[in-house]
Amino acid sequence: VAVDFNTLAARAEKRIEKRGGANKVFVMKVEGEPDIVIPKPDALVAMQSEEASTIKAQLQVLSGKSFGRILDLVKGKDISVVQDIITAMWDAWDDDSSEVGGGKGD
Repeated sequence: VAVDFNTLAARAEKRIEKRGGANKVFVMKVEGEPDIVIPKPDALVAMQSEEASTIKAQLQVLSGKSFGRILDLVKGKDISVVQDIITAMWDAWDDDSSEVGGGKGD
């Protein structure tokens, strides 16, 4: 059975639109400094973050060029702060990785 990639991509976009669209950026306000703006990861970056074996590696993959700034912010803080940042990123990007596609509406 052959599957057309463009059909699969269009189906995924349709699911995103049904949910009300997905945010394209994560914005973290930092008092007295410019906001940290991190774009939504593409499929490759998202898979690399899932593959990362440590929370630091996940943060590095997801935050890209903002990684150094975030490290400076979390220095001396509890690791739960980093976990909350990563969770907030995925929430902002409207991640549906826990949902299974392929229902009748897809």
